[in-house]
Amino acid sequence: MRLLREVTPVRLLVNDPVIGRWNVVDPLENELEDVSSYNYSMNKLENFIEYLESPSLNGIIFPNGLIKVLSIKSEWFPKMSYSLMGLKESTINDLESEGSLYWSNCAVITELTSEKENIKVVAGESDYGSDGFVGVIDLYSKKLIWLAFFNCSNPFDELEIRGEEIYAKSTAGCLWRFKIKNPVDLTIECR
Repeated sequence: MRLLREVTPVRLLVNDPVIGRWNVVDPLENELEDVSSYNYSMNKLENFIEYLESPSLNGIIFPNGLIKVLSIKSEWFPKMSYSLMGLKESTINDLESEGSLYWSNCAVITELTSEKENIKVVAGESDYGSDGFVGVIDLYSKKLIWLAFFNCSNPFDELEIRGEEIYAKSTAGCLWRFKIKNPVDLTIECR
């Protein structure tokens, strides 16, 4: 009964805290038809920092909507390996109009800050077990510089900055190396 005393009557009627679900239709549903009620960032990449939501694709995403889509082939046997097969340039708007852009919620597992490079780097996982992301944020403006998202990497759980490069280790044991100024120039090494 303690829970009932702590929850206001109005909130108790619309939200079931046990199952974490609202029990009513979203009152803004008709005003925001093009946005899913589960899409907290409102389909805008600049909201990644606040809401931790990202386009779900293999590539590097920039805050102006430009996406460098990477074609990545992953092999799991006899040894885990990745091959970068190609690069295509697109935009969030183009992929949305084609119907080929999906959004994923992200969870930060690790982060580090470099005063020297003026950046904060966050990394973690997404909705599915094989997804991972690395995001670079300007330390002072708090704006996203770039975001790398991969649906084949596994989550990233370790970060290191060496010179002008970011090393992100995935839970699969692979080391992904990104150049801070040119993240598309990446290498992947699996042991």
